[in-house]
Amino acid sequence: MNFSFLFPATVAAAAQTVEVNTPMAFRTVAVSSIYLVLAITGLAVQLFLLIRPQLRPSALRDRAPLPSSPLLSSEGLGLCAVLLGLYGALFVAIPAWTVHGDSPTVVNRWLLVAQSLIFQGVTLGFVALVLRKTGRSWRGAFGVRLTRIGRNSGLALLFYLSALPHVLIYGLVAQRILRMAGFEGEIQPVIQILSSEHPAWLRVYLVALGVGVAPLAEEVLFRGIGLPLLMKRIGTAPAILVLSLIFALLHFNVAAFVPLFVISIGFSLSYLLTGDLTVPVLMHAFFNTVSFSLMKFLGEGL
Repeated sequence: MNFSFLFPATVAAAAQTVEVNTPMAFRTVAVSSIYLVLAITGLAVQLFLLIRPQLRPSALRDRAPLPSSPLLSSEGLGLCAVLLGLYGALFVAIPAWTVHGDSPTVVNRWLLVAQSLIFQGVTLGFVALVLRKTGRSWRGAFGVRLTRIGRNSGLALLFYLSALPHVLIYGLVAQRILRMAGFEGEIQPVIQILSSEHPAWLRVYLVALGVGVAPLAEEVLFRGIGLPLLMKRIGTAPAILVLSLIFALLHFNVAAFVPLFVISIGFSLSYLLTGDLTVPVLMHAFFNTVSFSLMKFLGEGL
């Protein structure tokens, strides 16, 4: 389910299609300026993170232990098989859905709801059952410490800001290459729904899912389960790259592929450096919230 609301690629595309001195042009400039400020702030954060170990050498010894997956390899593969099977059944049902006379808009609306229920519901439900069966807590499985939510929120914000310059730069380079190849990016279905006349309940549902449940479910699956399992088999760096590749591919959006690949690397690093899954979950929520808010502001002119 794609809840990584993008972003500079769409901003760049919009900038090419609006006339100067139109409301849309001003919105585009405003959004681009905000991303520029965030990128500069991110570079400052990166500089701080680089010099911090020099000012406090003990920081190098404070690294969290490498996380371990709460699922066995067979259980992880079983979860993936269940998700793929349900997704397959869903897409097989789409033609039948259309035959009954539903418009593409209605089909896309219910497809998004069904996708979210499958991915978020099955993932979190499966993990909850495994933890209950094995007698493990969320803290024991993923290092979750709700008592440190304030500290983790600050860490998540720092990791988000430090990753953002890379996401922006590589995303814009990729967008330029795609344009040179004749590919025009498109606004993602979630943004289209939120920027048009769809039922209020659907918009509220998607916003709540995108900034709350989706980051939790995706980070549990990719970072909490997938990353440790891959690290055991192929090593840390290859695991991060492979997982980020899968993460980006599963969002089914060509224009968003590179930004998602880069931010996924940031999510993985934040988990490895802190040992607490709360940090990448909050980082993911920041990413979705900021991207959604700015794209919604930009979409008001569409």
